[in-house]
Amino acid sequence: MNAIKAIISATESSHSSTGEKMFLLRRSDLFSTLRNAELYHLANLMDTLNLDTNQRLIQEGDLDRDVYFLRSGSMRVEMNGQQIEILNAGAIIGEMSAVDALPRSASITSMEPSSVYRLNAKHFLALLEERPDFALGIIEVLCSRLRKRHIVL
Repeated sequence: MNAIKAIISATESSHSSTGEKMFLLRRSDLFSTLRNAELYHLANLMDTLNLDTNQRLIQEGDLDRDVYFLRSGSMRVEMNGQQIEILNAGAIIGEMSAVDALPRSASITSMEPSSVYRLNAKHFLALLEERPDFALGIIEVLCSRLRKRHIVL
């Protein structure tokens, strides 16, 4: 079962304006190279999910491919039941599955009330195809994660 469907209390927020989404995306190193028109388009494609404490956003092994941007709160990343990282506001979540179409490699759970922006994988992939500089940013994020875990090829 898709982890998002399991989030019973997740709701779209009418308080999250396009301008706020653009502002938060612009602050991210990953999205900072996008032009205003691209940010505007991207912000309008994203919906907002609000999670309570200890709500699962992503379940390890699931096949969904959406990408998330942590708007507020913090998230625990677990692999095989072991906590490997804490994510804070501004983190991008789920880009690996969007790119490689493989099952989720980790579970992501809120540690406090949190809010995320969700972007459908097809829109994320279209952005990668249209903007090589954005694709390079994703590669840098993935490389950084591998180096943090001391997985160097």
